[in-house]
Amino acid sequence: MPSNTDNDCITDITVYIEEGDPTKVKMKEQKLSKDGFIQIPVNLTKRADGYKMYMWYKKGNDKPITNIQFSFSDDMNKGLKEAGYKKVEANLNYKTGGDPLHLWYKRGPSKGESPITDLFVTTEQQAAPQLYQLGWDRLACNMKRGTSASRIFLWVKRREQTYISEIRATAGFQDDANQFQDGFFRVDENTNEGAGGDKVFLWYKLTTNPDEALADLSVSVSEAEGKNLTEQGFQKVSQDLNAGTGGSPINVWYQKKNGSKPIKTFTLIDGPLYKLPCQRAGLQVIDKNLNEGNTGAFQYLCFYQ
Repeated sequence: MPSNTDNDCITDITVYIEEGDPTKVKMKEQKLSKDGFIQIPVNLTKRADGYKMYMWYKKGNDKPITNIQFSFSDDMNKGLKEAGYKKVEANLNYKTGGDPLHLWYKRGPSKGESPITDLFVTTEQQAAPQLYQLGWDRLACNMKRGTSASRIFLWVKRREQTYISEIRATAGFQDDANQFQDGFFRVDENTNEGAGGDKVFLWYKLTTNPDEALADLSVSVSEAEGKNLTEQGFQKVSQDLNAGTGGSPINVWYQKKNGSKPIKTFTLIDGPLYKLPCQRAGLQVIDKNLNEGNTGAFQYLCFYQ
């Protein structure tokens, strides 16, 4: 279990691929340690063909990192660059044949973006949804995306408790830079994965004030369900998560209720296999497949209060 006793913030992240001359690999590791980097002791390759890959991070109090994003296509890179994110050059899918996957980070601070104080990595066998109960937040992108290897996820912990204050969704990538610059974070998983159609992504904004937080989320997969949610006082995220697939419109809905328990985080999970562990850990899993009516991967929205 990761430590949560150090109040210093993450100020730098790198990924080192251990390949080639063992002596040179050892020297590089020693240099990283001498420069103040700490290794996360989880091999990110999940392979046995002669190389390993590890994430390293540095702590301090100067220019802390406030957000981490992933990209797995050239289209995703442009908005991150324009919004001032820094790219970690190592391909997290190096030699796997999977999507070229890169980590990006942004230094703050800015309103609602509490600095990141710790990082942790879990494998598929250590999915650990109970980490939400300890104040951790799992980033949605599988770091072995597009491969047959076991899934690997990055978790972050922040200096202050944060809450979800707004949710949006976009189709395509042309507005990414504006979303980032408006203080929104992207959920780095296409809701139309495997279904064709548009590339659709959910976005969220954070706040450290629980009074500004959303209190409930829902999903509609039919016009009748949307009408029912409207009558209950929910507001619709206008972007159809099923756009371009030929299936019925699918929308996310949210609600703010004074005095209700605030939503701390939300994410996407894929496949029914992961629903029960998340529910046991206290997450609310919305039992509506975001690819209802098409041939895409099963995806569910879940949130933690």
